[in-house]
Amino acid sequence: MRPLTSLAVSVVSGLVLAQGRQPENAPSSVRPGSTSTTKDKSISQWGITWTFDQPHTVGRFVNGDWWVLGPVTVVSVDPAPENGFNGSMVNPVTGPSQAYDLRIKYYDKKKAATFPLELAPNKSLVSTVSLHEPCKDLRGVRISPSHCRLRTAAVLTVLGKCPPADCFRPPFVGDRKPLYEAAKVRKKALPRLKPPFRPPSIAFFERGFERVWLQHLTDWACRMMHPAENMLNYYREINFFYGEASLLLLLDRPRESKDKLLIRMVQQGIDQYFTAIHGAGGRSLNKFSILFAGTMLDEPEMYNVFVEKRNKHAFNSDKQTYYPKDSQSKLTSSVVPAGQGWTGASVLWRVRVGQENEQLHPSEWKLLGAGSSGAKSETYRHCCTSWTWVGMCLAARLLGMQEKWNHPAYFDYIDRWMTEDFEPFAKVIRKYYPNFRSSAGSAGSKFVREMWRTYRGK
Repeated sequence: MRPLTSLAVSVVSGLVLAQGRQPENAPSSVRPGSTSTTKDKSISQWGITWTFDQPHTVGRFVNGDWWVLGPVTVVSVDPAPENGFNGSMVNPVTGPSQAYDLRIKYYDKKKAATFPLELAPNKSLVSTVSLHEPCKDLRGVRISPSHCRLRTAAVLTVLGKCPPADCFRPPFVGDRKPLYEAAKVRKKALPRLKPPFRPPSIAFFERGFERVWLQHLTDWACRMMHPAENMLNYYREINFFYGEASLLLLLDRPRESKDKLLIRMVQQGIDQYFTAIHGAGGRSLNKFSILFAGTMLDEPEMYNVFVEKRNKHAFNSDKQTYYPKDSQSKLTSSVVPAGQGWTGASVLWRVRVGQENEQLHPSEWKLLGAGSSGAKSETYRHCCTSWTWVGMCLAARLLGMQEKWNHPAYFDYIDRWMTEDFEPFAKVIRKYYPNFRSSAGSAGSKFVREMWRTYRGK
């Protein structure tokens, strides 16, 4: 059975784009990724305006974001920060701290930028607009302030000298500001696969990666920091979005250029890499993004990060997929043989380490306690994680990322998810939990499903 959420996402992808998505960049004569620059006293992006004390040389990175030649004094930002809203941060770090909006967990007023603000080179100023009224996300879906607190965000980067043409924006997290050139992106490393089913519109995904994503706040609280107009809100939709986008880039699309989407996804991977090596970020961070950017840029620092175990963020794809020998549960089943799950599977899923429900029979799931019962865990396995990973997992296989991913249980688990006949087991679960609904075998959309059948052969 296909989850209703995935149906909603696949229907809107390529059909509905949020209103008001046109760039708000000035001066318009400065083209992204070009050598063109100008001197200006203020620049704007996505409804955010930075004003300087005097005209400064400004330009745009290949993804469209602005840089300014510093040192520079930012006199003001509009909308202005006020009473804990519309906050700005300089070189934000990964972890339990943010100064964008006082309604988001871990608010730290001391980290908020105040204006006028003197900025030296190698500084990233992240400015936000708080969400007070419902708005539409990139799918055209209504998002209320109860689900997230920010409407949009933009990054201004201060450089000490004009960058080479065609540069990506450096990461906004932390103090390191390396410049990667788009000319070095290895486009020929992408396969040119024949689509087995009509793919969704590439424009939808271009729009989804157009603006900066904020994922540097620890764990679930980061969802409230996802700017509604910049990115999807819940990690379930974000993972599925990434899966479809990654598969689109692997297709032979003679009538449609993939360059814009490719550039924006590499930019996203750069940001996610520096977020993940800095500390524990939000749940929507994913390994594919980082490995993809590293592969496309041919940057060993990025694509070897998981083999070398340099990441400080623990990814859900790794925490939640495991082999029975790696279980850390203190419970032992009186029904299920050791070394396997209750369905006989040899690779399993868990909601978190130490709460391994699949090694217990459904009749024993209550042993895990009311707050983290096996039924709740199994519901999450079917509603919110497994089907959302299929696209990214397949794309990672097709790009040969398994070794660099350094967690084979993830790939084996998705094979199990897509092939296991789960209906007999669902009937067993419903004996104890009548309202249980299974989505086993779902890939979220027919496009991803047909790509899996054609290029994984299962």
